[in-house]
Amino acid sequence: MPQRPLGDAPKMPAVDRTPAQETEPALETEPAEDMSPAVIIRRAVTGVPGVLGVGEPVSRALGRLAQAIGQDSSAGVSVTQGNAELAVDLGIVVSYTYPLRDTAARVQQAVAAALADAGRTLAEVNVDVLEVAAEEKNPSPGTVPAPLGGADQAASGSIPGHVRVGSRALSSTAQQLAARAFAVPVNRVGISLRDDAGDLALRLNLPLPVRPLSATAPSAAPEPGSGVDGDAVSLRERALGLRAPLRRDFEAVTGARLSRVDVQVTGVIFDDADAVPAKTKNTLTTQESPA
Repeated sequence: MPQRPLGDAPKMPAVDRTPAQETEPALETEPAEDMSPAVIIRRAVTGVPGVLGVGEPVSRALGRLAQAIGQDSSAGVSVTQGNAELAVDLGIVVSYTYPLRDTAARVQQAVAAALADAGRTLAEVNVDVLEVAAEEKNPSPGTVPAPLGGADQAASGSIPGHVRVGSRALSSTAQQLAARAFAVPVNRVGISLRDDAGDLALRLNLPLPVRPLSATAPSAAPEPGSGVDGDAVSLRERALGLRAPLRRDFEAVTGARLSRVDVQVTGVIFDDADAVPAKTKNTLTTQESPA
């Protein structure tokens, strides 16, 4: 058999070995019209400034889990379908630096706007402030914003529904504000709130921070109200002086009126050390006289 000359051998096509450019698939966003109303509502609520969570602890945990895996969640939102309208009930956790009723009113507005954009008809939005907590980065003292509306404002004018601030939210607000005002850990603040002829009477049980003697120069005079000199009167003066700003901030945040603030100093804290309990006979109590 005649052999083919080498020059006549067929040429192999060149192989392009340049790595192919990998393109990420575009993420498809589900149109709002195709989402469930509860998902639309939860998205709107979590975008309102001051809202730290939606629903009770279990619902909040489910919402965080869904967010971690990139899914939408409707946890903590209850939607009742009427003949042609939706009734919405939900509970929120609010930062203690935001007015509770105004934040709840903004939630109502956000829910109404989100459902309107999705072509849904709204009957009412009921918002319960369940709890108050601190954000990861706390603002400086004295930065509690003033309420935008009146203290008895229940909801935004055109949004039907109610706004309620629960007893747990009132107690946690008092606890957070007291911890900031007295510069003590929040878990060291004991709170008692009771009705007082339509207003609220607040009682605090907490230690007070003092500077240790070793941190003070021997020649330096004790700072007034620091408690360094061991004088119980100075601690009492500090407790008395902090009651008025605490009351002001509590009323600004909650919209509720405080008739009195009583403080029982249960011990002292030296820097970051554990509290030193005060002896029973030396426990300080500052009480307001009835108006």
